[in-house]
Amino acid sequence: MGYINLRINRDLFGVRAVKKRLKNLGSVFAEKQRIWLPILLAAVVLAAVALIFFGIQNSARNQARKLDEEAAVKTVEGFLNNMKEDPSVLDFSLLKVRISNEETEWLREREKEVIGDTVIAQRGGDEKEFQLTDDFIDNDMIAIYVHYTITIDHTLSWANDGDTKWYYYLVRENQDSPWLFYDKDSRTQATEKKD
Repeated sequence: MGYINLRINRDLFGVRAVKKRLKNLGSVFAEKQRIWLPILLAAVVLAAVALIFFGIQNSARNQARKLDEEAAVKTVEGFLNNMKEDPSVLDFSLLKVRISNEETEWLREREKEVIGDTVIAQRGGDEKEFQLTDDFIDNDMIAIYVHYTITIDHTLSWANDGDTKWYYYLVRENQDSPWLFYDKDSRTQATEKKD
């Protein structure tokens, strides 16, 4: 009986060839990694710096907006608290004063319908005329919601008293100018909306 010389190919499925290709691919990747690694690191550092810069800038913008809103609220509070000095006012309680974002948006949309017109605002005895432009409407108009109770001596004044809710609309010339009263509206008795 003869023997069959059977040579067993241990690399029947090309395992050695695949290992060799992976090893070559790894060295190619290592070469490319030396090139791309500094670029990738620079991109990550640049992105982090940009995020920090824009975060600081956005924070400063938010802080300025908050100060603007506080100034508008203080303008209205000062006006309302001066009502206590009126001899016809027997009792006055200021319950709430706050920015109304929803009403501010309504005001801005209303005023954009008459762009180019002028409006007159006042504070104290001073009046000022403003030209309605997109920039003015978007940056220098605000609505303040107020809620107060007032009791009037009707022998001295015909004004209404009781529970009162209003929106006061304020304008200003620019961000460095004081807020002025432009208008007020009850919009059929203002309701406190959650902005």
